[in-house]
Amino acid sequence: MKIVSKDIFKIIMVIGFIIVFLNLFYFFAFKDDLLNKNTMSGILIIIFSLYSNKKAK
Repeated sequence: MKIVSKDIFKIIMVIGFIIVFLNLFYFFAFKDDLLNKNTMSGILIIIFSLYSNKKAK
C-alpha cells in the first residue's frame, strides 16, 4: 500500500508543478496575472500532497 501511495504522491506533485510552470509560461508569454486561481490551485495541490504524504508516514 505504501508503494501505491508513493506513486500517487509523485503523480500529484508532477501535476501541481505542471500547473505552476504553465502559469509561469502564460505570465511571461502573454502577460497574464501571475497569482491567478490556476496558480493558487497548483500551489495548493503541492502543499496538500506534501501534507498528506507527511501525515501518512
